[in-house]
Amino acid sequence: MVLMQAIVLGIVQGLTEFLPVSSSAHLILVPKLFNWQEHTLFFDTALHLGTACAVIVYFAKDWLRIVKNKNYVLKVLIGIFPAGILGFLFSDFIEVETRSISIISITLIAGTAVMLFSEKIFKQATSLKTNVSIRDSLFIGVMQMLAILPGMSRSGMTISGGFLRKIKKDEAVKFSFYLATPIIFGAAIYSFIKSFKNFGGLGFLESSFAVGFITSFVIGLLTIRFMIEYIRKRGFRIFLIYRLLLALFICLKSYLNT
Repeated sequence: MVLMQAIVLGIVQGLTEFLPVSSSAHLILVPKLFNWQEHTLFFDTALHLGTACAVIVYFAKDWLRIVKNKNYVLKVLIGIFPAGILGFLFSDFIEVETRSISIISITLIAGTAVMLFSEKIFKQATSLKTNVSIRDSLFIGVMQMLAILPGMSRSGMTISGGFLRKIKKDEAVKFSFYLATPIIFGAAIYSFIKSFKNFGGLGFLESSFAVGFITSFVIGLLTIRFMIEYIRKRGFRIFLIYRLLLALFICLKSYLNT
């Protein structure tokens, strides 16, 4: 892989992993748009490790507090369980069957509808929760299952889950990031094991691996800070517009290529 491609994809992963626009969709679309060769599972591992480490570093103090709170640890585990099981059972099928740009255009629109509806419910709430309950974490975990489809967005679905449960924005966004850490690490470990079985461990010696990791890590750190502040002040609106425009672009490109 050309290093410039590794930098671009690292930026894409770092930005879109934490914005409600779907990182998986963008990592499929960008190489197709520029006619790049599909990146390897080793490189995919690097990108996921970069953003996972970004969450750990940014929320380091929070994690030290969380691990001492057994009740909150339980909430995080409950939140990741549904998507973790679904991903373990059907990841190979979904990886093969949902990578077409036509499917991504549909899931972008569907995810936008979910986010729009959740924000409407949130704005109508007369009172908001300051803490996530066990039931809330399970509901948010079920919402996260939708994000296994490229185009839906993990952060978009989990934050929407928090909004539907009428949880304050700050807490909904933070809980979304807390759930992201084990999910992203799980994806990275899965990619590593799968690629190691198929190709051996030499992929980690490639310079593109380090470049992708560092780029996604740095951009991820910056994006987390932006995301927390932006959602708290302004909500989903700009991301909903972007998602619809991207879906329209995909549809037009598909039509022109037929």
